[in-house]
Amino acid sequence: MILSILAMALASCKVNDIAYYSDDARIEFSGASSYTFTDEDWLEEYVLGQDSYIDGRFTAQLIGYFLDTPRTFCVQATPVETSLFTPELEFDNPYQFPAGVVTVDAGFRIKCPSKENASTRSTDKNGYVDIVYDNSSEYQQFGQGRVENLSYRVTVNLDLYPDDWNAAFWGRYSVSKYILMMETFRCVHKDIERNFDSYMAIMEAYALYKQENGPLYGDDDYSDEEIEFPVFN
Repeated sequence: MILSILAMALASCKVNDIAYYSDDARIEFSGASSYTFTDEDWLEEYVLGQDSYIDGRFTAQLIGYFLDTPRTFCVQATPVETSLFTPELEFDNPYQFPAGVVTVDAGFRIKCPSKENASTRSTDKNGYVDIVYDNSSEYQQFGQGRVENLSYRVTVNLDLYPDDWNAAFWGRYSVSKYILMMETFRCVHKDIERNFDSYMAIMEAYALYKQENGPLYGDDDYSDEEIEFPVFN
């Protein structure tokens, strides 16, 4: 009886091995990654008009025997239903999977999120997007890998808050206040001079903004309070 059970188990393993290795080459993903954009990234993209991207990488993983010759594969981004926003990705399709390796790292680019998606001091606003294989592409020369590894999760965060924020001069930080400052001075916090000219410039800019669009408000617990700038001394 014991020998029969062992024989059946061995046969079962052998069948699985054949299904796993003798089919055409398959491909899946390995891991996940996260990226954070800063005030300098946002300024470049939305104020200075320069494209601001972070270079990312994902790992493609082969299932089966090593390839004898290189093959190509393609990927695309697919939204995550529960995400607060969908990050924008750019790819260099088609990618090449070399012969004789198990994994290959492939590059892509992430665009800086817009101001609506900026995190506050108390609330992280993470955006999620999944990279998946584009099986409709003529360059997709692999079968699908295991179901649990058919997507690569990318997490993106826009954190504008500068660590050296000067509350004594500029008052309480908020995303809307800092956005106004960057749009007014066309630079980030560390490069804005703290003097009377700067104070008058931001006061005039806010007065004009408020006249055309209404007041700006704070973040989180202060979301019902209009932003303020301390009286210049």
